[in-house]
Amino acid sequence: MESSVSDRSVRALIEGAAAQGHTVAVGGELFSDAMGAPGTYEGTYVGMLDHNFTVIARGLGAEVPARGMDGKLAAGS
Repeated sequence: MESSVSDRSVRALIEGAAAQGHTVAVGGELFSDAMGAPGTYEGTYVGMLDHNFTVIARGLGAEVPARGMDGKLAAGS
């Protein structure tokens, strides 16, 4: 999910899939139109990309470093 967009549509998709017997899991939050908080690693362009690549790879089932490519992501990213 994008950090700057309401999760309403995604919640509707999850509920609709559940009604049909399917399971949809959200793998994490991505930065798109906005970066992370100012003054943080995720608030830089490289940090935003590191965060997004890590979240996407993890969501697809890859084993990724817990704190990203440079070990600079905040815990839980």
